[in-house]
Amino acid sequence: MAITFTVYRLVKKHIDDIIQADAMYIACTGLATYDVLGYLHGDLGMSIISENSGAMLEALDRLKISYRVPGM
Repeated sequence: MAITFTVYRLVKKHIDDIIQADAMYIACTGLATYDVLGYLHGDLGMSIISENSGAMLEALDRLKISYRVPGM
């Protein structure tokens, strides 16, 4: 959970730049970002995707497995 809030704090620290975007991409496979995606989506009202979640969604699509993205 500490990593979740570290990522969250980093986003909030740079909020002036981030809020101008349509979406946010977290490009790091070394961080467990699953929990923070929902928090950020709820707070910022924009699409948030991480490298890990993008890879998982691509794998599910290729396997033709239906899914629902939490928080979307």
